[in-house]
Amino acid sequence: MGKVIKPMDLYIANVPFDDISKSKFRLALVVDIYDNYVLVFKITSKYTNKSTNTKKFYYPIKYWEEAGLIKKSYVDIHKNYKIARSTVFKRPPIGRLEITDINDLYLFVQTYKNNL
Repeated sequence: MGKVIKPMDLYIANVPFDDISKSKFRLALVVDIYDNYVLVFKITSKYTNKSTNTKKFYYPIKYWEEAGLIKKSYVDIHKNYKIARSTVFKRPPIGRLEITDINDLYLFVQTYKNNL
């Protein structure tokens, strides 16, 4: 039997840039799964040179090594992306967020929504 695909798994996915005319393969966090598509947040390791405004959208993954990442990374929550399910799940997952990060990310997103 194959691996059960679950939200909070990390995959390599072809994620569009904000202008959606271009995209690149990058790490993505699966947030929700539907019949034909998944919703993802981008994962980035670029943080230091970002503006203060941009950094407000970056959740720091505390247990990044346990999640299968090779360096300190952040979940960019400023936008979620709808990507075809078949393209995301062509490859096996890189890893999965630890329960502490899952809970803290949820609180981070809720705080962001409450401050809109």
